[in-house]
Amino acid sequence: MVLLRKLRATRLPLPFHNSTFDLVSSSLFVHHLSPDQAVEFAREALRVCRIAVLVNDLVRHPLHLAIAYTGLPLYRSRITRNDAPASVRQAYTVEEMRDFLRQARAGQIEIHRHFLFRMGAIAWKQANA
Repeated sequence: MVLLRKLRATRLPLPFHNSTFDLVSSSLFVHHLSPDQAVEFAREALRVCRIAVLVNDLVRHPLHLAIAYTGLPLYRSRITRNDAPASVRQAYTVEEMRDFLRQARAGQIEIHRHFLFRMGAIAWKQANA
């Protein structure tokens, strides 16, 4: 039997006990955080996970920004026309993401680049955490 309940959390720390979840996943979210907030989020995500934190996000790159601006006439939504270039400008490089996860005290970090300026990161929880 699965019990579902609503939870609304608007800030850190996350309202869960240590190691509550096997995995914590973040998709296209971290680029909305400042560097300090990104480290704090990663630290909290590592605290509440048992195994690892998965991060899927944008990669900041000049060509990526050019593609975002080139696509402006194709975007139907006013929000997308504003958010696409802003998100690319706010995104982090792979090296910056690695540094955030290192500062959050991840045990091992794996980051892979993907098509169209995306990255996938796995931050493994330290064995003694």
